[in-house]
Amino acid sequence: MTARTRGSAGRRAASRRARLRSGTALLAAVIVATFALPMSPAFAATTPGAPTTVVAEPGDAFVWVSWDPPASNGGSPITSYTATASPGGKTCTWTEGPVRCVVNGLTNGTPYSFTVRATNAAGTGPVSAVSNTTTPNSTGTTGTRFHPIPPTRLLDSRGPTGDWNGPLLSTAPRSLVVTGGLIPTTASAVVMNITATGATAPSFLTVRPAGEEPNEASNLNFAAGQTIANLATVKTGIDKLVRFENAVGSVDVVADAVGYFDDGTGTGDRFNGLTPTRILDTREPALGWSGPLTAGAPRTLAVRGTGGVPADATAVIGNLTVTRSTQGSFLSVWPSGLARPTSSNVNFARGQTIPNLTVVQLGADGALQFANEVGSTDVVFDVVGYFSAASGSLFHPLSPTRILDDRVPIGLIGPWAPGQSRSLQVTGSPSVPGSATDAMINVTATNGTLGSFLTVFPDDVSRPNASNVNFGPGETIPNLTVVRIAPNGRIAIANELGSVDVVGDIVGFFAPT
Repeated sequence: MTARTRGSAGRRAASRRARLRSGTALLAAVIVATFALPMSPAFAATTPGAPTTVVAEPGDAFVWVSWDPPASNGGSPITSYTATASPGGKTCTWTEGPVRCVVNGLTNGTPYSFTVRATNAAGTGPVSAVSNTTTPNSTGTTGTRFHPIPPTRLLDSRGPTGDWNGPLLSTAPRSLVVTGGLIPTTASAVVMNITATGATAPSFLTVRPAGEEPNEASNLNFAAGQTIANLATVKTGIDKLVRFENAVGSVDVVADAVGYFDDGTGTGDRFNGLTPTRILDTREPALGWSGPLTAGAPRTLAVRGTGGVPADATAVIGNLTVTRSTQGSFLSVWPSGLARPTSSNVNFARGQTIPNLTVVQLGADGALQFANEVGSTDVVFDVVGYFSAASGSLFHPLSPTRILDDRVPIGLIGPWAPGQSRSLQVTGSPSVPGSATDAMINVTATNGTLGSFLTVFPDDVSRPNASNVNFGPGETIPNLTVVRIAPNGRIAIANELGSVDVVGDIVGFFAPT
């Protein structure tokens, strides 16, 4: 009996296990079949609809094209827009910010119309209705005049100034409104001292007119944790915005305006270029004042009447260099007779030699004031030009354009050798006519094998006792330069020690008309 009972129980248990296995297999089959079913078409993204309200606004050999987003994005975010010109088929593509971009390279006097298409993850949608017809023209190519202002802070991402309230991320370019207050809406370009600080990684900043497509140009290179400044002259873009982009990591950005160029209808000042002339070197008693600049003791430098700067000069452009500093600090330069501003012109580490171009309004007495924040430092100032209401050349701002990169090569081939001076053609391109008298170029030194400096000067004079870009071995250091163009349309660039690669991005030129 017992044996039979155990046998019946075993058969019943085996039967339950078989049923369980069968149920489990059935459940698995149902699950597999469910997930093998095709997704409902309702969840599949489609291409976006056609953009609407396409409007074209003419410029000099270009047209701004703006539009409204399509009624439907196809169930997926729109990643880009492309505007196309007719005739010719030239295009511009915009992937961020306002739905507007500029089609360059058009022919003045030729009527154009434009269409726009939107793209998302599913592909490119249908073409929009055709825009109004518009004709690019050379109106507005009359040069612009300079208006100096006391140093004015427009942006500090560490606080509320400029409304960023946080660092600039590599994944999130940001725009800044530069007009308002001392800078009117008629400004065609703004001159700003831009400082990078608190960077999390080695990187570089690019500042360009809002609405224009990115290119290879850069304004300021920096190492992780470094505080460094560079002067920038930037065309104003759509809605008077300029666009800031950071290549890697995050960084805080400070921007101090020192002046602006009008739209050609103002009564501002003209520029007069000079051969670079040293008017201050605290290591040389005959140049300016003797002895380093110490903290808490601002000093005054007479500028009118020295280095070729006349009595009617309203502002000067000069290359400011600090060296042999005892502590990390920053230097401020401002018109004499005014209170010291909160802005800075050049930031430096202990013992560092570093330059920055400075555009600064002269005081009523024709002088400038200099102040050092911490410790002591020697100071050098090389004047390269001045502004005057009476005479001179007018400024033509450009979108940043690379005219020199010996690594690619663009302009010249191969690095500079020790002591080598090389000539670079500047005029003759569509952007810089033969009538240009002076060029504004952001010059960057990189891959230097020794600590050295570059001097940028007119091609028709001997190398002057001046410098523009100081750099250590392996450093990448930029500095904005303004240089008179020789009658042959060329400038010269000289390197002092070791070998170094040089990059040049032109941002504007001066010409008589």
